[in-house]
Amino acid sequence: MIKQIFALILIGASLSFRLFYVSDFNFAFTIDQARDMLEIRKIAVAYHPVTIGPTTSINGVYLGPFWYYFNLPAFILGRGDPTALVYWTVIFYHFSVFLFWLRYRKTNPHFGTIGTFLFLISPRLLEATSYSFNANAAPAFVLLSLLFLEIVLQSKKPLSVMVLGILVGLSIQIEAAFCVLLLPLVIFWLIKDKIHLIRQFFIGFALTLIPQIAFEIKHKFLMSKIFIAEFVGQGDILGDKLSLGQKLADRSYRFLGDLGSSLPISQHIIWLLLFCLVLVILLPKTQKPAFLSISLIIFSIPFYLLYPHIIKPWYTISLAVPFIIIFASGMTSLYESRKTILKVSTLALLVLISLKAYQQFSLQLEYKLTTRSADRASLLNQIETVDWVYQEAAGSGFKVYDYTPSVYDFNYQYLFWWYGSKAYGYQPISITYQDNVPAYVETLPKYQSNIRQNDQPAIFLIREGRLGFEEGEKAWRHQFDGLCKMGEAKLTGNIVVEKLNACHEKK
Repeated sequence: MIKQIFALILIGASLSFRLFYVSDFNFAFTIDQARDMLEIRKIAVAYHPVTIGPTTSINGVYLGPFWYYFNLPAFILGRGDPTALVYWTVIFYHFSVFLFWLRYRKTNPHFGTIGTFLFLISPRLLEATSYSFNANAAPAFVLLSLLFLEIVLQSKKPLSVMVLGILVGLSIQIEAAFCVLLLPLVIFWLIKDKIHLIRQFFIGFALTLIPQIAFEIKHKFLMSKIFIAEFVGQGDILGDKLSLGQKLADRSYRFLGDLGSSLPISQHIIWLLLFCLVLVILLPKTQKPAFLSISLIIFSIPFYLLYPHIIKPWYTISLAVPFIIIFASGMTSLYESRKTILKVSTLALLVLISLKAYQQFSLQLEYKLTTRSADRASLLNQIETVDWVYQEAAGSGFKVYDYTPSVYDFNYQYLFWWYGSKAYGYQPISITYQDNVPAYVETLPKYQSNIRQNDQPAIFLIREGRLGFEEGEKAWRHQFDGLCKMGEAKLTGNIVVEKLNACHEKK
């Protein structure tokens, strides 16, 4: 009973802290988050179904649309507030951890409690709940897939195997760069445990591919052609290919980084701990998820060695999940050992991890309470920019032009629609990065409402000053040299906003 109360308090405290930490727009809102909001808006407001999801690192190759529909309830309940999607990321992650604890609270309460504790204090997974991004949701789906795989291996029911296929398929739609490893993992364990239901698994998996298959047929297999061209050396979207030595160095750096950030203790201690736990895992009492986790890590090694390019940081964020399960299983075996010194050592290690976790959360809380982020990607800083524009417009119609290194101004496209309408009751006459460019926001007229027309509207320029893009920004600014500056502000995040009007010659 004490372990159960402790685990529930821990989950509740972690959930409350993380919801508070991202409140008041204290999270990143980049082109990726804005793109997601625009696509979900298309579904919720324009009633326009979406059949493809976020783009992958290979432009032109897309994930499935599940990520958008997964966030649709949060969008609707939050009335378009980006905060609602971040809250949903936090809540869903804690829901997956709660299911982990629920699974083992009776069969192995020590493993369930220790695992729950480690999942909640992991620095790597704390970062994953700090803003909405499809790769940040992947650890929760990997954890659920491992749990459900274990259930399937025990129950051996056809319906459960089909549901597992659906879960794996949806996980790959969330983030393919890691979750695709769940496919060989499941097949291996179904064969190993002699569960002759692989067909049912693939039926469930195939159901999740229907939107992408339809997209491919409609567009004459465009994604397949781009993907194949990239990996046979005919494309250069992902950059130069690495040599074997470069790949070994890159993969070692990435794996060691994910291992080191999975627990809030130094990387050297984690390496020593991992070595001890691998030995302990060979004991009979080891939990099945530990073996599933070890095999998942093993599958990832040749997969990433075959991948010819640099691994992006978000590709391997889900490695923290199998690492933590292995740690939890090993600590449980040590704690349940008959040798007092091993039990005491495990408790001492947990105390050390607790102290480090307390220090970590204290620093995060102090930052939240005392520091204003100077990052231009901070939603709070972008909201401040929109506020300045509306206050200078003083209720009159206006136009907005913005310069961002990413070219497409998805974040301001969304913020002037959502925040401008909510806080000031109307939208700009137009907002774009440049006149006479091809449309880059689908079904835009459906969202243009409450526009206040003005024969001589003020022009507002938003510039995200960034090193390395000075010449491009200067050239972009020249097209407005014929207008007179009526005001200027340099806001937090090095965001510069100018107010321009037509020049009137003095008589």
